[in-house]
Amino acid sequence: MKKVLIGLVLGCTLALTGMNFGYITADWSLLREASYGIGNAYGAVCGATKISATQLLTASHCVEMDEELVVYNNTDVVGKAVVVAKSPSKDVAILEILEGVEGTYVPVASQEALQDEQIVLVGYPLGVGEVATTGFVQGLYPIPFTNGIDEIYINYTLITAPGTFGNSGGGAFVYRYFLGWQLVGTTSRVVMQPVYTPYGEGASPYNNLIIISSVTEINDFFKGLQ
Repeated sequence: MKKVLIGLVLGCTLALTGMNFGYITADWSLLREASYGIGNAYGAVCGATKISATQLLTASHCVEMDEELVVYNNTDVVGKAVVVAKSPSKDVAILEILEGVEGTYVPVASQEALQDEQIVLVGYPLGVGEVATTGFVQGLYPIPFTNGIDEIYINYTLITAPGTFGNSGGGAFVYRYFLGWQLVGTTSRVVMQPVYTPYGEGASPYNNLIIISSVTEINDFFKGLQ
């Protein structure tokens, strides 16, 4: 009887929370299908995730110019998109698909990524095409942002999935039972550390720590558009 009760409790917990207790690597193909590169006629410079039949989500700093963007699947041009809304403070932007970019999409999660939750990062680093890596969530990381008048803190999420320059805009995903893959952030920046050389002070990536826009900030951004 105790075993039955324990099983029921665990089952209800999974059903209610949708938390992941390990993800299925065979399902990574879905993430690749929903992940794209965005840029110009010369190639992709950032990543983006298809979040609905007509929209892509990327980082705001990837689309500083509100121009028409070329959408790539690795090195193949698969469509075009244009910026419809962006938030520099939250570092997220929505693109409307103008043509092409057919196929599946991954929805934005309603629940924040939790500490130690396993996570998959997909991006287009250094122009080498689509790259997927995995790591763990470390928790929320408030970052100050100044709009010229006031200083506010924006909640980002710190993760340990390896990434580098060019991963910006790419999606970060978690797998939750009964819910499937969900987008929990877009890559915003790499954590940097100071480096001292004979030529002066510089900086380099620090132990593959990546900062992504959090679910809270992304969903607040969406609410502000309604």
